[in-house]
Amino acid sequence: MLACPLCRAALEDLDGRTFGCAAGHRFDRARDGSLDLLRPGRPRRETGDDGGMVQARRSFLDRGRYAVLIDGLGQIVDRLQPRTVLDVGCGEGTITAALVRAGREVVAFDLSKPAVRLAARRLGPAATCCVAGVTEMPATDRSCDVVVSVMSPTSEPEFLRVARRGGHVVVVSPGPDHLDGLRRLLYADYRPHDGEVPLAGALPVVGSARLRSEQVLDREEAELLWAMTPYRWNAPAEGVERLRTATTVPVTVDFVVTTLAVPG
Repeated sequence: MLACPLCRAALEDLDGRTFGCAAGHRFDRARDGSLDLLRPGRPRRETGDDGGMVQARRSFLDRGRYAVLIDGLGQIVDRLQPRTVLDVGCGEGTITAALVRAGREVVAFDLSKPAVRLAARRLGPAATCCVAGVTEMPATDRSCDVVVSVMSPTSEPEFLRVARRGGHVVVVSPGPDHLDGLRRLLYADYRPHDGEVPLAGALPVVGSARLRSEQVLDREEAELLWAMTPYRWNAPAEGVERLRTATTVPVTVDFVVTTLAVPG
């Protein structure tokens, strides 16, 4: 399932630490278990979510606030009975853990090196965690029974390349009410999410589920949520001040999980 970033041939675990392909390309695991499969020669500037965002996400998710998504997504993928799963934009691995099952091969990747390192520590040998980008997915052609994307960027050519014929793509997108209370607090012109489902124009939709939970966050949880989202970068100063002086913040956790079929 795992692909060499140089020649796209299959990568195999040679000795528990080094991965290699038939062409002789070699890639070593880091001490934390992660594997860097960004194509050599690509600029090595900091990419993906930074360490602060990743730590905030881990702290927030560890409080169980996205349990409705984690539990629901795991059940949806289980019903598809995949042997191989590719988690696109896995982040720090908490949601990926819901996809891991005995006898199932899971490859999870993200562009953020701090996120992948945390994911590798959490998941251990249950999944192969890679630094890679969505435009050059670390999977061989037609090798993935299920490709999962949780509110991550998508690349239609790459999704169609790696998904097995007769397999599925499972896309999680924000529901219209997702994080409504936080957004109302941060922005004067709050607008619901548009509900657009990535890849729905390229593949037939065969299932859709709404996973929703109304919650009340304390101030610390609300600040963690703000810090793990793009709102951290674009929220106006007055909105952030309102957040930091709020005692509690009511929010709706609202996701739409869409299952798309790959033609056989």
